[in-house]
Amino acid sequence: MTNRWIRFLLAVLAIGAAAAAAYRIVQDEQLLAGDVVAGRNTDSAAQTAIATTEELRAALHAYVAPGQSYAFWTARAAQLLDKLRTSLLELDAASNANGSSISGALDTCDRLSAAEQRAREYARHEEPLLAAEVIFNEGRDLLDGLRLQIARNADQLAKVSSERQAAVRKEQMLLAAGAAGILVFALLLLVPVARHTTAGVPAQTRVAETPVREAARARDEPAVVAYSPAATGLSISRASDVARLCSDLAATEDTAEMEHLLESARGLLNARGIIVWMSTSDRTALEAAVISGYDKRLITRLGTIPADGDNVTARAFRENDSRTSAATATAAASLAVPLPSPRGAAGVLAAELKPDVAVDDAKVVIARLIAAELGALIAARPSETADKPQIAADNHR
Repeated sequence: MTNRWIRFLLAVLAIGAAAAAAYRIVQDEQLLAGDVVAGRNTDSAAQTAIATTEELRAALHAYVAPGQSYAFWTARAAQLLDKLRTSLLELDAASNANGSSISGALDTCDRLSAAEQRAREYARHEEPLLAAEVIFNEGRDLLDGLRLQIARNADQLAKVSSERQAAVRKEQMLLAAGAAGILVFALLLLVPVARHTTAGVPAQTRVAETPVREAARARDEPAVVAYSPAATGLSISRASDVARLCSDLAATEDTAEMEHLLESARGLLNARGIIVWMSTSDRTALEAAVISGYDKRLITRLGTIPADGDNVTARAFRENDSRTSAATATAAASLAVPLPSPRGAAGVLAAELKPDVAVDDAKVVIARLIAAELGALIAARPSETADKPQIAADNHR
């Protein structure tokens, strides 16, 4: 099995793992939705039970109030006791689902029902003092205790539900971060890796100047050593930003939008400016197509870069490989990455880094990913590169 097929198989497995993580996230979201609904139902049952105890208290007081209908209030009390028991059974079912029980509240409800029966009998036999003794002493204590039990149980259920939801949210965040990292890994596997070599490069090499200066002195630039990254060093968050930028580039429709996205690329590369150079139709020179980070008036002075020039941009185009230059006392570090196409490099993405910023492996990988997306965009719309590309620039320095 070739190395290309191994990389493709690993990418497929990575995408499958990311899909599994996404499926689990969806399952967790459904679990959360069900838990929220159950919590609302439980809270509603608790509030109903508490309100019912107050209504039952008033109905019992009416047993011994002068001029009140005995038949009406005894029927009302019986109805409220049934309603209270129904609410308590709903709370008990929710408690059982969380490994607890409110059997104590159910026992209190049974005792309250028995007390109501005694008070009813006393009231029926016109013994108001005995009925009042049951209602205002035993009945009051049972109602107050039941109300307290219901409130404590509702608070405990709400606490358990909140902790469970927080644990699920944490799991979702970890799954999302893992899926993002896996997708970036798959993207890196699918991006073609060019072979870098330093063979034939003189031991005493000189450093190329920045992309802006090399355009003005394209024929007088010194040679540059090829750069071979050993590791990416990309964090998950940074890799996610790169993946988002590549997705936005794939969906771009005009040069102005591309220029705006290159501002994000400058931030990822910690670059002072970026220039996208496009090959002429005869592939003998490079012309500036999109510029970001420099004064737009500079574009009129850049001119073209000969394809056989001895600078990082020309070498990256000619050799279809990444090239870098280190910072010196008079020039910032820079890098140039070819824009891949079926016919070879279609152009070059050149970046001048900010002062005191060095070229590292991560920046080269990021530049290669952006260049790969730009190359795919150009290949998908060849009619826009047949003539001289439209020039767009921002006013930031």
